[in-house]
Amino acid sequence: MRRPKARRAERGYNLIELLIAMALLGTILLSIVTLFAFGRRNVYSGKQLTRATSVTTQVLEDLQPLNVATFNTQFKITSTEKPAKFTVGGVTYDKALVRSTADLTKQETTGPKYLTRWNDLIPASKMAQGKVTLVILPDQMFTVDDPTTAAVVRLRVVTEWREESRTRYVTADAVKFNRAF
Repeated sequence: MRRPKARRAERGYNLIELLIAMALLGTILLSIVTLFAFGRRNVYSGKQLTRATSVTTQVLEDLQPLNVATFNTQFKITSTEKPAKFTVGGVTYDKALVRSTADLTKQETTGPKYLTRWNDLIPASKMAQGKVTLVILPDQMFTVDDPTTAAVVRLRVVTEWREESRTRYVTADAVKFNRAF
């Protein structure tokens, strides 16, 4: 006498069932590994953005105590310097004065050396091709084309770095008033 029910229960899984289970397991594991890879990239990107925001904030804090006369002296802005066309942070300014950590050799020889200090805030090992650019916006700044006697100085600080295959930016604006005190 045969017991068909007992034999059927003892047979186990067939090859098709095993292949389907392996395919499902592989798909789920691949999805989990992909999520970890994207998560790691997002954490890295977040760290870079936080670092750049910190640098930009430090630059604004350095600029805050300067009156316009001191600002013009420190960044070598003279009444003979005329605004030019620049592209900074993906934005083109038709008339602007620009000071950048990328141009350290041309600009800083004496004084507090703000650009050198800002450049030191961006270690190359942590922010690839990082630089800080100070854009002085003339349309709000100049009175009779003379930046040294402006009543209002509008500044834009752009921190720039490379992340994978793209350039990223953090931008902050400030306004300085030319006051006697």
